[in-house]
Amino acid sequence: MKNFLTKYLKREDGNFAIISGLLVSVLVVTAGGVLDIANAHAAKQRLQNASDSAAIAGAALFLNHEAIPAEILKHTKNVFVENCDVENCKAPQVQIVDQELRVSATHKNSNFFLGMIGKKETEIYAESVSDISPAASVGYVDVYVLFDISSSMMFPDTQAGVDIMEANYEPFAGLGGCAFACHGNTGIGVTGDQVAQSLGVYLREDRMRDEIDRITEQVLDDSDGRARVSLISYGTDARELVSLTELKSVIDAGIASSNYTEGAGVTGTNYETVFAGLVNNNLIPNTAGDGSENDPHNIVVFITDGVYSTSPGATSGAVADMPINPSTCDMIKNRGPELFVLDVTYPDPTGIQATAASAARLQNLSTFYDQIKPNLQACASPGRYYEGKFNTEIVSAFDDILSNVMDYTGVENPQARLIR
Repeated sequence: MKNFLTKYLKREDGNFAIISGLLVSVLVVTAGGVLDIANAHAAKQRLQNASDSAAIAGAALFLNHEAIPAEILKHTKNVFVENCDVENCKAPQVQIVDQELRVSATHKNSNFFLGMIGKKETEIYAESVSDISPAASVGYVDVYVLFDISSSMMFPDTQAGVDIMEANYEPFAGLGGCAFACHGNTGIGVTGDQVAQSLGVYLREDRMRDEIDRITEQVLDDSDGRARVSLISYGTDARELVSLTELKSVIDAGIASSNYTEGAGVTGTNYETVFAGLVNNNLIPNTAGDGSENDPHNIVVFITDGVYSTSPGATSGAVADMPINPSTCDMIKNRGPELFVLDVTYPDPTGIQATAASAARLQNLSTFYDQIKPNLQACASPGRYYEGKFNTEIVSAFDDILSNVMDYTGVENPQARLIR
């Protein structure tokens, strides 16, 4: 055999060419196979990217409670197909198992060079698993919203609204327009509230209703059943509109029943009477609460302009308005609840057009205007004073209150994330 091979290799009649051709073929298939494997690896990465995107999208939909499971599975598959750029991509298998959303996909990647030796396809596989476990909840909170329905809340919500009222409402002929402290049904036979409505002027009372509606909805929706809300209106005294509830429909009915109508028995703002009523009628709790389910953390959100007011009559001059006494707020704080104070900043009297209906009140207000803010800051629990004068400022203050309330629920909005 050895002699045969020696003679065969020494021959010069074409054997070398045959052997070279065979070697070249092997080298081509080997080098080409490396390219096929690289192509398969690149396709696997693209398949994995599509799988990851689908798992994240499906988990996000699940965690936001925006769809039923069947819709989530369909959405996940659609996202995969939209993001899959391998040839002849097929929909993946999607499952919800325990607290995981699993996406698995297979694909047969065509081989060119390896196909020469019978391996026409390389099967590739991708799997993504996202976490859909619920938010970690560790706290409960009860929120008592105490809001002013006296006539001062009928002040326009914007400076433009003030200008419109002053230009159009003349309760006393020839004495100029009025936007504040001119609520009586005098002169032109309609109230300031009715004039504002007819002119399309958005008032503070409208802002209060809309913002209370907005933040209570978010508190109830975002707390996973760990928050309740009570609504209490006040003027001369306190009136419970809604006892503690988790139902937004009940809150909506309470907001709708709040009565800012002039002449509805609200003749001023008497904080001593209001707070005494809260305590004596047990409208607020007598504990701070530890945040547990049986003893929620208690918060009173006190919405006010900070002025103790009476209603002596439009032109009598017997005005007895004064800034709120901070010690009055101790009636609430000493019981335990945390007191959030929203200072809906009282109009600067120097910037309001005075009439016979408002001159005495505005003059009296100017004597203590600078005391209102510090008194309300002292009224609030530490770090719980908020303020806003007009529209966007008030909205921003409500946002801050919402954020601080939600801190007590201990609920973090869960984020869609891959775990493998």
